[in-house]
Amino acid sequence: METSDFKITLLGGFSISYKGEVYVCDTGSSKKVFNLLQYLIVNRNSMVTYESLIYAMKLDEGNKNPMAVLKNLIYRVRTLLKESGLPEEKYILQTGGMYRWNNNIDCFIDTEVFEEYVKKSEDQSRTIEEQGEYITKAISIYGGKFLPKSSIELWIVPLSTYYDRLFEKSVMRYYDIVSHTHDYASMIDICRKAILIDQFNENYYSILIECYCNLGRFKEALEAYEKITDFLYDQLGVKPSDKLMGLYKDIMNELNQVEKNLMVIDGELREEVNGQKSAFY
Repeated sequence: METSDFKITLLGGFSISYKGEVYVCDTGSSKKVFNLLQYLIVNRNSMVTYESLIYAMKLDEGNKNPMAVLKNLIYRVRTLLKESGLPEEKYILQTGGMYRWNNNIDCFIDTEVFEEYVKKSEDQSRTIEEQGEYITKAISIYGGKFLPKSSIELWIVPLSTYYDRLFEKSVMRYYDIVSHTHDYASMIDICRKAILIDQFNENYYSILIECYCNLGRFKEALEAYEKITDFLYDQLGVKPSDKLMGLYKDIMNELNQVEKNLMVIDGELREEVNGQKSAFY
């Protein structure tokens, strides 16, 4: 699957690539056409009847002949794929009372590979290290929100929520593993990516701050704390949670201790030994 010439991206945006080159990309125009194409791909392993397509595409709203509208959309989807420059294939098949994506075309689909890696990471027969490797693979594939340009479509909302939660679960699971391996640096990189994807998720900031603290990077921890608290207040008008406040107190305690230690060191360096100034004076 990972070596397929065809690659379909659904996370963070929609595109169809062939041998590393993008041929189809959702630019935000022709929304109905792309919505139908995306629906067929996402449901490629299910029975997609005319009725389900009409309902999902909301073609029965204000159209006297929704079946005719559907046929026109299918034609436009086929034209889009044909004129894109992709290899000539029958991408959309019609069998009986349904349309479907041609599953005979071997494709790398990021959502399916993402789920596959998550599933492998949950296999308790694997070592902690192996589980961590599969989680990092899953996280690396997760490019962002599921079909963000079509996020208001009713059929997309539950799937978007599902993948968001699966991604968060993977991040939290990896942090559990890091608590044993102490690889906090890799966790920081993952948190940064997670925050870019979902900047409203306080859990990601909390983990990031904890990792900085565990590495003794308290100033960076303080900067991260100030960033999230300012953001939450400006965007949502909410105060920091008890957990964040607890982390803040820990950071300040450590920073104050560092300052005290530096003061002691400075005093020692300034001491005169037997009436002579030290070499570090």
